[in-house]
Amino acid sequence: DHLDETGLSFFEEAKRDLEGRGVPYEEISIENNPEAEKEWRRLAGAHKIVPVLVTDGEVKIGFGGGGTV
Repeated sequence: DHLDETGLSFFEEAKRDLEGRGVPYEEISIENNPEAEKEWRRLAGAHKIVPVLVTDGEVKIGFGGGGTV
């Protein structure tokens, strides 16, 4: 788990942001889920960063400083 300066994980920060803006989301863990891990590797590419956020076809790698692919 990656923590930011507030001690919250990037996952928690992303979820807090989405919930605060009223954006519905589906959380998919890659842990013990080979199909989800394969899709994460495809979306994240060489970055291998989590979380990966996909909105209307736009892929954002990371949260709080991550880039958009």
